[in-house]
Amino acid sequence: MRKPLPIAVAVAAACAVAVLALLVTGLVQRSSLAFTLGVFPATPAAELRPGQEVCQVPIAVPEGGEFDRVVVKLGTFGKPGPAIEVSIRGRTEGVISRGTLRGGYADVAQSGEQAIAVDEVPENSDVDVCLRNRGNVKVAVFGNADAASRTSTAWKDNEPTGNDLTLVFERSPRSVTSLFGAMADRASLFKLGWTGAWAFWLLGALVLLAVPALLVRAVRDLEG
Repeated sequence: MRKPLPIAVAVAAACAVAVLALLVTGLVQRSSLAFTLGVFPATPAAELRPGQEVCQVPIAVPEGGEFDRVVVKLGTFGKPGPAIEVSIRGRTEGVISRGTLRGGYADVAQSGEQAIAVDEVPENSDVDVCLRNRGNVKVAVFGNADAASRTSTAWKDNEPTGNDLTLVFERSPRSVTSLFGAMADRASLFKLGWTGAWAFWLLGALVLLAVPALLVRAVRDLEG
């Protein structure tokens, strides 16, 4: 019988502790992010005078992406920001959700971002998200060039702006572990034809189990 391999056992124990810590962290750590368009806020994408509206269209709410807050970055030109009305419109049924940001907020340089509460929008929806200036001073909505979001664009005055708005969609916080299924489903969109979300679950299992096993095997070989 081979003698015990203390170093290999220690490595295995350390790997087990690391995997357990990762799982516990995923259960404890919570995230309010539902999904995002992935548009970096590089520049003012649309300037709204009083009464004007800009819409990002269309937006596909993914599976597991239901939300009840819309987060935006707004430039106020050094003045207290105007009230902003958010309306979320279904592609066929009109306005399905609405919310309002009260006026008086600071410029993006001081306040960072503004979270606007809306009625919950369900997953698997195709919607337009519109921001209307309800105040009496102008405001700028931050975003980036049109290529930032491949599947949608910002429209103002019935014309495309050539930009995309930086929109982040949030909901009540959930554990990171509970979101892994939705993340795997979304990642499976960028796949070969024969793969699916199951492939990303398998990849995660390999990382958590196979990599530590290979590390222990390498230590045993060095000792042997």
